[in-house]
Amino acid sequence: MKQHRGCKITAIVLGGLVILGVVAIGGFIMLLSLMNEPLKTAVDQHFALIQAGNERAAYDGTAVDFQATISYGDFQEFQQQHPVLKTVTGSSFSSSQIENDVGILEGNLIVKSGTKIPIAVQLKKEVDEWKIVAYKFPKAAN
Repeated sequence: MKQHRGCKITAIVLGGLVILGVVAIGGFIMLLSLMNEPLKTAVDQHFALIQAGNERAAYDGTAVDFQATISYGDFQEFQQQHPVLKTVTGSSFSSSQIENDVGILEGNLIVKSGTKIPIAVQLKKEVDEWKIVAYKFPKAAN
């Protein structure tokens, strides 16, 4: 009888540890998601401005490093060469990294047709706000 009681206690303890582990992993995943949300929001806002035809605000909202490298004229030309970017309705990112004030997201832009366009976005935190430094498309976006 004592042996059965010991097995029950062991099973209860192991069950509790498994539940605790699942909760801890879930909490960690949720924390990572919350940390990445401001980066995703910055990307979504950028492309929402482009979709709305407000390229100037999209450009002005980029990081200082972006603007130092790319003139507004070049930015406009890039938008004209890639009209699909004016149809972006959202994004999904499968990979993210944050180190100090630099973040990298990799995933897809989603356009009105439902097509997913692979993208990698580098962001930088400037005055408590995440801003786009650069983005590139592993496959050409038309």
